[in-house]
Amino acid sequence: MFKLQFYPMILIGIWLFAVINRLYESFSGGKKIFVLFLLQKAFSSSQGMLNALVYGLSPEVRDTIRNLFAPACPVCCAAGDADERKVLSGAG
Repeated sequence: MFKLQFYPMILIGIWLFAVINRLYESFSGGKKIFVLFLLQKAFSSSQGMLNALVYGLSPEVRDTIRNLFAPACPVCCAAGDADERKVLSGAG
């Protein structure tokens, strides 16, 4: 549930530069600032990537990925639950 708070923050952060750019263009009579345009394009195209990162950082998804790749890499992706990984890594 905590990760749901990140999606609106990503949306606001992504479109902030686009809004600033459009407001500046409106009030300046059509003048353009190249840096604002670059920031707008860079951030607006990264929304999907940032949403995927937030989704992928949940514990359930990380455990599923670890269990999926555990046969191929038993050292870094120990199969089983979090307690078993702690024991195998020497943390518990």
